[in-house]
Amino acid sequence: MWGRLAALLLAGALVARGEDGVATTLRFEAAAPALDVQVDPSLGVLVQALTAERTWTRRGEGTLAAMAAGWSAREPFPTPFATSDGRRWCLQDGADAGSLLQWVEGRWRPAEVAGSADALAARRELRRGAVRLGIVARVRADDGTDLLLDGFGVFVHREGRWTFAPLQRLAAPPIGWAQVAWRPSGEGVTVGAGGRALLGRAGRLEVAPAGPRPDPGRRFTRLRDGVWLVATEVDVALVTSDGVERARTPLLRAQVLAYRRRDDVVLLQGALVGSSWVWAELGVETGALRVLERRGNQRDPRGPVVVDDAGALWSDDHAVLRRWDAHRLLEAPLAALLVGSDPRGRVWFVHGGVAFSLERAELERELELERAPAQEEVVEDVQGAATLDADGHLRALRLVACDPPDEAGVAVHQRRAYRFHVRRGGAWVLDETSATYEERRCALRWCQACHGARREAAPRGGFETRPPGVLDPEGRVMGLDRDRRPHPDPRALLRRSDGSEWLLGPAGLIELARDADGRHRPRRLRLPGPSQAWVQDADGDVWRIEEGRLRRVTFPDD
Repeated sequence: MWGRLAALLLAGALVARGEDGVATTLRFEAAAPALDVQVDPSLGVLVQALTAERTWTRRGEGTLAAMAAGWSAREPFPTPFATSDGRRWCLQDGADAGSLLQWVEGRWRPAEVAGSADALAARRELRRGAVRLGIVARVRADDGTDLLLDGFGVFVHREGRWTFAPLQRLAAPPIGWAQVAWRPSGEGVTVGAGGRALLGRAGRLEVAPAGPRPDPGRRFTRLRDGVWLVATEVDVALVTSDGVERARTPLLRAQVLAYRRRDDVVLLQGALVGSSWVWAELGVETGALRVLERRGNQRDPRGPVVVDDAGALWSDDHAVLRRWDAHRLLEAPLAALLVGSDPRGRVWFVHGGVAFSLERAELERELELERAPAQEEVVEDVQGAATLDADGHLRALRLVACDPPDEAGVAVHQRRAYRFHVRRGGAWVLDETSATYEERRCALRWCQACHGARREAAPRGGFETRPPGVLDPEGRVMGLDRDRRPHPDPRALLRRSDGSEWLLGPAGLIELARDADGRHRPRRLRLPGPSQAWVQDADGDVWRIEEGRLRRVTFPDD
């Protein structure tokens, strides 16, 4: 079964138009137990699927698909990269930067690697000992010199040939790389580790001259016109390539997320003194810092940050899709991870074993929509007792008394009483047969009066949930298991009382249409799209099952 699913990759366009003219560009591109998706704005798309036999099948578009042709089915094709002269490269062994291959005349050929014979021999011995020597970073100097930093040294590129130079003793445990620094004259780029520094320029490595040195406590970002942004633990400075400081701003533990060249503005994440984490714009010309949004904690990008002239788009580590544009931040919960934008302007996402894409313009329209999550009905699952009764109506414990009343939330000790209620026709009705279940709460972490008191627990509830839903490229309904692997599951299809059919899953809330062959096609899309199990009650209302609560799903026409 999985082998068949793995072959269903990159089918034709699945854009369906309903009778009301509403359409979506959403397209389900792949469904398999495991996927690897590479998306490049110039090279195209490559989708690799792992079959049950532990081999990789590949389909794609553009140069990427041609590059992967002929690669062993036992190993995934690695992500290629390009040097400043346009040559393309990849690593045959992702753990060894010395396994460079070059794309020449439609074939992958071993790259020429020169350098000290002793250093290269020592690297080979370390690799035979299973020491990882993979690329730590790729760096490009102003003059186009490309450098690869591996576990022990530097590979520098010149006219199709790489030269290796160790930066630390190969027999010793590797010392972590410092951040890349700059040379005061603006020529080349200085890299270093363990107190040593090398200058890469004109395709050569030299001993770094006096001046700013690589320092683990400083993070350097190259901007245009010879300006560098230098971030430390306590502030951010704009410095020219000749070492002149133009501006300094207090921002703790700053991280550069994106750079908008159109108006020379940098998007930063950091913490203000005496305040919370913030996202802020820094004007490179003025040095002025403008706070866009304050957050209680740090939220780092997860995956690539897709940057264009207008701004940037990325997924963060809280399963939220974010857009930076025109001095503002837009967001929508989306469990799927942003992978990139292809040459046709479609944005690709992956969630476990499912890949889907849609046009950038539609995605941005969705992000522009006003959302009011406070209007969604939320039911607290007190004591985990919520369930569907015999008639299919939602039944849950609801608060009936507090002693003392505590609207301000300042009472140290409080007694709370709950009874079961049933939701019918959108209203909660007391279950007259329900007993009263008492809890005691207090503002203290633990006390004998509250936490030591006996509590009569309500009967445990639970639901026979239905899985998040997606389509395979041929339009068949798939459910996602706990490991986010797709499998045919008709329970993932949601039918409403008006006859419409929907999917609730990582791609969002999707209304479906059927073609002449009975296959499902996306008809319209609404974000957000958290990937959660759900239930449907006897009134037709749909509830997402969250930890400790249920959230009613609001449909576009509600």
